[in-house]
Amino acid sequence: MAPKPLYNDRKARHHEIAATPRITQAEKCAHTAAKRKATQDGKKRKAQLAVVEEPESEDNDNEDSDQDGETNDVAPALEIAEGTGA
Repeated sequence: MAPKPLYNDRKARHHEIAATPRITQAEKCAHTAAKRKATQDGKKRKAQLAVVEEPESEDNDNEDSDQDGETNDVAPALEIAEGTGA
């Protein structure tokens, strides 16, 4: 007794089933590309904002100074308190 085929045209059935993943894969690629573009745009905006804000931070180089002209260096004070300072 010869085996009975599950589908008469096996090749056509294969192409029919294979079409679904192709469509889904194209949708996934489009979604991923949109996410990638959004992330890149966000990084560009963040970089542009950082460039715009950078000159403001340069003007405040003396933030560690008191009004009397004394500096408040926290790191050396911590090193001395921990016993690791010179």
